[in-house]
Amino acid sequence: MKSILVVDDADDLRRLLAGALREEGYRVVEASGGAEALLILQEVQARLVLLDLSMSLISGMDLLELAKELPSYRYTTFVVLSARDDEDTIQKALHAGATGYFVKGVFDVDEFLEHVRQYVLALPQVPTVDTRVEDVREAHTG
Repeated sequence: MKSILVVDDADDLRRLLAGALREEGYRVVEASGGAEALLILQEVQARLVLLDLSMSLISGMDLLELAKELPSYRYTTFVVLSARDDEDTIQKALHAGATGYFVKGVFDVDEFLEHVRQYVLALPQVPTVDTRVEDVREAHTG
């Protein structure tokens, strides 16, 4: 089962989303801020990360950029949940590697869950050792 990390310093929203995701059968890990999330990301291989942008110590944007540099997170999808709805912020998040962007208070939970289902279905396949060996063989023979 794929893990989802929900990162938000707004406890009520984080718990609401995490609870709804668990009810859908997802394995969910929660972090109340960017620094905690960075520690969790070193322990848990989350395939989908839902993160707020405005957090203390390590912002969601900083976390997005740091995590995307880790080789183990090349196959992880990041989706932003933020109260910021200006086009510049949305474009910066998408340019930094976010796959999607939700404005807090503008979406309902059922709609959000449907988007999560689509993100999970579209998660990139993590190559297995056998696949990587075959790719190397093809590169040398082909």
